[in-house]
Amino acid sequence: MKVSFNARPRGQKKRLYVLAASSALATTTICSAFAPMSATASPQYTVGPVGLTSDTVTLTPTTKSALSGDITLDVNKSGLDVSYHLSGLQPGKSYDAGLFQGMLPKQGSLSQWLPKFTATREGTWDGSAVLSGVQAIPENGWYISLAQVKSNGTPNILANANIGVPLPSNVGVATVWTKKYLISVQIGPLATMITKAQAKAGMKGEIMVSSPGVSMPMMASNFDGHAVNHHLEVHIFNRQTGTVAMNLTPKVDVLLNGKTLSVPAVAMYGQRLNTADYHYGNNVYLPSGSASIRISIGSETVDVKGITVYNAPASPATVKMLPHIAHVSVSGKTFEMPVLTSATSNSAVTDVPLWYIMQALETLHIRSTWHDGQWNFPSIQPQTMSMSSSMSMPMSGNVSVSFDGKVIETMQGTIAVDPFSKHKTTFVSLASLQNLLGMAGLQCNVSGSDWTIVPAQK
Repeated sequence: MKVSFNARPRGQKKRLYVLAASSALATTTICSAFAPMSATASPQYTVGPVGLTSDTVTLTPTTKSALSGDITLDVNKSGLDVSYHLSGLQPGKSYDAGLFQGMLPKQGSLSQWLPKFTATREGTWDGSAVLSGVQAIPENGWYISLAQVKSNGTPNILANANIGVPLPSNVGVATVWTKKYLISVQIGPLATMITKAQAKAGMKGEIMVSSPGVSMPMMASNFDGHAVNHHLEVHIFNRQTGTVAMNLTPKVDVLLNGKTLSVPAVAMYGQRLNTADYHYGNNVYLPSGSASIRISIGSETVDVKGITVYNAPASPATVKMLPHIAHVSVSGKTFEMPVLTSATSNSAVTDVPLWYIMQALETLHIRSTWHDGQWNFPSIQPQTMSMSSSMSMPMSGNVSVSFDGKVIETMQGTIAVDPFSKHKTTFVSLASLQNLLGMAGLQCNVSGSDWTIVPAQK
């Protein structure tokens, strides 16, 4: 590492050039419970498409020293320019500055020590350093510290500042890192998750986007048999460049009471920061206390433990859930249908309202009736191959399906409020519906929010 600078009077900057931050850190976990601190007082930041492009933070002393000042981070063609404007230093004494991974008050792993500097006779210092290769400032997950190194080599931390966007006091946070990624996991109040079309129509919330392996991004309404009461976000950044990592397919699990609960991880971003806030997650149910989350990205897996879960609303079941719209095309006509997503300890499930499917099938002249949990198709004979396959499986559930008066299948149904009509109706899983339609000689194709029901190919 080559370092060169020229000492100059206050008011003129001395420029320090350092190499890119090291990536040789092992996978490590730190704990959470971040609440806004004075170290992040009145941040001033600008936002770009893949992260923050600048941020100014005010240092908060950790001791009774008179040290004070601001630090400005600015992304440019050279990398990340870190500029200091400090006072209250001990004249003639040397100081160190370090960029760390994590969020205060919990300390994280050192990413890069910046070059030493020596205070002027007036106890001030103005200067800057450049980290090459950095292309963006993560929304959160970095902090900076000033220190004096003791004779035994141990740094005495004198002042800190969180970098990025401050989080509300009711959001628990933990920062972890792998060889490739810096990951910020956040658990806070329920969030409204909306589509891009709903955002254009003026609705407010987290905007869902399609990502590889997720056919239809949707907001969860239930989790492991409970109404959801928290929002879980997994922010993933490139450790080398600081940019948000988009178009990944992370596997996110909640580790709760000895169970591994799969989270239907949806890619989304907030309307305030746009794609700089790109993250993965969903609404979940979590009891108050602390939570452990497991995140797998490709071959890398990390457990995030001890994330504080703040008190949930007293009646989470009464939280208004917005519908997710599926556009179902049948015989040239398109119907809008609300769908929900729930999660169990084994998988994520898309739930479909039967009444809307019944109306759609009418377009194909397929009439059916519903009475007290019995769904009957009076004029359909089951397809031989599908029928034999289905009958080889154990039949259980509270919804029975009859073809020409003969029960050929049972499914597990859930009673929920239809977001359109506000009346209670029966939902079944998309997988069960697709299996049933196959028995009737039909095929249900799902591509994002666009669904089609067509005769099965022979």
